[in-house]
Amino acid sequence: MFKDMPNDFRIQKVKKNFASTHNASAHVHPFHEIFYLANGECNVIINNKIYRFMKGDIVIVPSGEIHRTNYVGKGTHERIIISFREDVIHWIKAFAGDAIVDECFKAQVISIPEKRRDYVEGLMNKLLFESEEQDVLSPAFVR
Repeated sequence: MFKDMPNDFRIQKVKKNFASTHNASAHVHPFHEIFYLANGECNVIINNKIYRFMKGDIVIVPSGEIHRTNYVGKGTHERIIISFREDVIHWIKAFAGDAIVDECFKAQVISIPEKRRDYVEGLMNKLLFESEEQDVLSPAFVR
């Protein structure tokens, strides 16, 4: 399944309740995704490689990579999803160089230390808030 998005950048909070294991369908899209798991646990399969994804972890899914998420356990799974097209990161590549950015945007799981999770979640919640275009400066903040 091929999925696309209508704009260059999107951030959303997704909360799902499962009574048992739930498997999302495999899909691919022309934009990068960063998932932050705020609650629950799951497995992410990216190009047939399985990554264990726990509360406080970030998963990077590069554009064009086939992937799916398997939620494990019961209860609430909550994640923040940041999706963006390649064009959005051109300015980062111009500043830091292709090699560094390409290394950062490869498929991987990054575990955020527990003492830093409140900070990371706070930044993401501010980004969520500003993405709702609170005022004239919101688009600049999100960019």
